[in-house]
Amino acid sequence: MEKDTNEISNIDNKKIRNLRVDRVNEERIKRGKNKLEIENKLNWTASVWSDNMMEKIDMTHKRFSTDKYYNFESIKNWFLDKNISFKLINSTMFCENI
Repeated sequence: MEKDTNEISNIDNKKIRNLRVDRVNEERIKRGKNKLEIENKLNWTASVWSDNMMEKIDMTHKRFSTDKYYNFESIKNWFLDKNISFKLINSTMFCENI
């Protein structure tokens, strides 16, 4: 995995991420839900895609200019190219947020 080039040197991004997930998990436990776990490969893909959008100056989920806004097949293939696959859960392939 590549180093995150968008890090601000005096901010501990991992600590902030862990604190945020801990807080979300506290709320999930209160509601009888399972804890979320941090998935480093997925975090890496988020950074790669964020860099891509920054480079193109275009905030979008489109992987190709010919895609409709959210083309699940293109997104799935983009992840597969990075050796990441998803389980089919409740008729949805994946989600990019908590």
